[in-house]
Amino acid sequence: MAQGSEDLEFHATENSRGTRKRVLSCISEMSVLRVHTLWVNKAFTTPHLQSEVALLGLFGTEMARWIEKTLRKTTDEQVIMIFDSVLTARQQKAFLKAVKPILSNLGVPYRVLFHPVKQDLNGQIADYFSWATFRSLERNDCEAAKQLNNAVTWDYSNLFNEKREICWVRPK
Repeated sequence: MAQGSEDLEFHATENSRGTRKRVLSCISEMSVLRVHTLWVNKAFTTPHLQSEVALLGLFGTEMARWIEKTLRKTTDEQVIMIFDSVLTARQQKAFLKAVKPILSNLGVPYRVLFHPVKQDLNGQIADYFSWATFRSLERNDCEAAKQLNNAVTWDYSNLFNEKREICWVRPK
């Protein structure tokens, strides 16, 4: 806004190069961040996970497991998991079914919220980490990922072992 922008919604793929540069710089200065990125190569998705609901359940479960492993003994604060509100009611239900049992074991209060992330600071930060991951994996452009990785605690994992058989071919 200080640079004259009237756009309050940030989405890394839609932002100009200058906006991305300023946002990446701001995020890199946030030393309190801890980020975990989960990703999959859809080509290795087995048939029973090829629906959005099934894949979303897998992501939800893995996110909850990471939170449990990372925070179980380090915090007594509340865990808040924010997921984009573009999900349908059915998708939200599948996600909650996957994550609630694991989050219940944390021993701390938790909340799962569905909220539009394009205008949420945390959602925008997560979007930039996702964009940087995508750029490094799909286009071998690691510049943004290196900048973020040097500034914050960031780990990431592929949910599928790439040595598996290709199960899903993109329609032409």
